[in-house]
Amino acid sequence: MPHKEKKRKRHRKRSRSWESTSQHSAHSSKSSAPESDQDEEGTVKFRPGDYIRDKRYKIITVAGKGTFGTVLEVFDYKHEEKIALKVVRSVKRYLEAAYVEVDILDKIRKADRRQSSLCVRLLGAFTTHIRHQKHVCIAFERLGKSVYEFIKANRYRGFTLPQVADMGFQLCHAIEFCHSIDLTHTDLKPENILLVNDEYTVEDINNWRDYRSLKNSEIRIIDFGGATFADDHHSQMINTRQYRAPEVILGNGWDEKSDVWSIGCILAELFTGELLFGTHEDIEHLALMQKIMKRNIPKHMIRKALKRFEKTSSKKRSKKQKRKQKGRSPSTVPLNKIFSFEKSELCWPDQASTKESVNYVKDARILPVLIPDPGLRNAIDTCLTYDPKERLTAEELKKLPFFSNSDFGQRCRGNS
Repeated sequence: MPHKEKKRKRHRKRSRSWESTSQHSAHSSKSSAPESDQDEEGTVKFRPGDYIRDKRYKIITVAGKGTFGTVLEVFDYKHEEKIALKVVRSVKRYLEAAYVEVDILDKIRKADRRQSSLCVRLLGAFTTHIRHQKHVCIAFERLGKSVYEFIKANRYRGFTLPQVADMGFQLCHAIEFCHSIDLTHTDLKPENILLVNDEYTVEDINNWRDYRSLKNSEIRIIDFGGATFADDHHSQMINTRQYRAPEVILGNGWDEKSDVWSIGCILAELFTGELLFGTHEDIEHLALMQKIMKRNIPKHMIRKALKRFEKTSSKKRSKKQKRKQKGRSPSTVPLNKIFSFEKSELCWPDQASTKESVNYVKDARILPVLIPDPGLRNAIDTCLTYDPKERLTAEELKKLPFFSNSDFGQRCRGNS
């Protein structure tokens, strides 16, 4: 592998550390959670040929493992089909999260009578005891690899423009449906987008040798464990770091438009094969946004964040017995250090954590260089509008010129 690709791979591994508060759902073959988090408490070792729930489900293979538990490919003798069965670890917090996810998926299923939302299809759920341990089992339609896994196996080379357009339209379509029932996904990323069929041919294309050319770009959206309805409690911190919208980082509150920001990050990654914002700390993340997008964060958003930070800090100082709270990660810098109160602008590079970070942002390529195609670049640029009030909805995104020739989009228009 060329030196350049090795460097990119290392950076991706470093920057994909799990920071989101939502739980993993898994229908793909691998989890993105750090290995250190995957302890053995409440897990069961499964073997092909074993049965679950008397003799209804026969294990074919272990499809993947994660912090949540294990995903199995099984044969369902009642319906005579292969499905994915997610067996949640016998740990209280994971079992409780599983009940929440099942409830959300059931609401999606009832609202999606035509099964056209492109959200993963829930087939059923049940609680069972396996080797004297309580487990929640969730049955899903059987799908292929995640988009991230496919990109990784393709040596971090992205998809063709037509495939990016088709996947992008489907992603917007699925999120439009979620938003229509007042549901925000909160953790959109390539790991949570599965291919329906991950078969491919090997070709030499775009100066790439041994490129895995995907045969079918149909997708499904998964992992609704952290999804939030409009009238539910909104956690302050959502999303996996690299797909997190600026209003979330600033603590200004968020709504369904945060999903649209994530879509923009994903569109770029589908094309380039690389993270658009490959970072692991707030100030570097915001600096990358300003460098790549060639525009500064609006002052009114900064002022709102600083005002809220000052008010919160004042309350904390008044409680003498309260311990000093730790940041979200060792590299987190308080908002009053990230931004200037006087100028309402990012204190960069003055407050950068390291010289390496300064150079990393300096070397980042701007969007027109990363994305030569004007149609795709416009779609990404539109998604990555700082102010969520000015950001387009998922429904409006579908109407952008870049998606006009999407295969899935044409089928949708033909059926309407």
